Amino acid sequence: MMQSITRSIIPISVILVILILLPHPVQAASTQNLSWGVSVGDLYTYHFEYRNYEYPVYNRSFDIVVNITGLPDIPDVVSSIGSTYYFPIHANVSMHFANGTDIGMIAAHLPSLVWPVGNWPLWSNLVSESLRGEYSVVNDEYPETISTWSCQYTANKSDDLYDDATYVFDKATGVLNYLNFTNYWEGSPLFTYYLERFYVTTPGPMNGTLLVAAGLGVGVVIMVVVIFAVRKFR
Repeated sequence: MMQSITRSIIPISVILVILILLPHPVQAASTQNLSWGVSVGDLYTYHFEYRNYEYPVYNRSFDIVVNITGLPDIPDVVSSIGSTYYFPIHANVSMHFANGTDIGMIAAHLPSLVWPVGNWPLWSNLVSESLRGEYSVVNDEYPETISTWSCQYTANKSDDLYDDATYVFDKATGVLNYLNFTNYWEGSPLFTYYLERFYVTTPGPMNGTLLVAAGLGVGVVIMVVVIFAVRKFR
């Protein structure tokens, strides 16, 4: 009985070894190492300004809360992109003012706020290729730090019309931290989109100023405790 069991096990073990040794197909996404660094439900708060230098009556300035609502599948191979401002591979979001009101059509003026992470050199190369395909003259740089990836460029659509832009993304999450995009005509600015993230993720009365004040208050309390402790043990 034991010999028959042994005979039946040997062929199975051989098959398993063969299966392990056979080459397995690897998805292209793993070679490009792209993934989402955020989760559905994450909140991010921004200050947004639109500056129209010719018609200041259209200037706008407000804070918005961004909610991650969906994470689309990332293509197996990303070989090109379209507009940097409206990045084709981005997280789905909803946006509202601090009072909960939807921002409506203003969302159309905002860039793609969350990109996939894991391969920032790929984005540097593809953004550079995209700019050179859209503009006649491009001066671009892609500096990186441990925590951020930046895209800085000046690009001419004609001798008279050009864009100057700076993007800064958080490398761990793919969330846009800062944007300053200005369009120029004959050397004079026409309009600017300015967006800066501040680290308050709960909408409502608590804002960055109050958080700083709260931090200072805690610091004062700690200082008082230390002073009393020193006096007590002298």
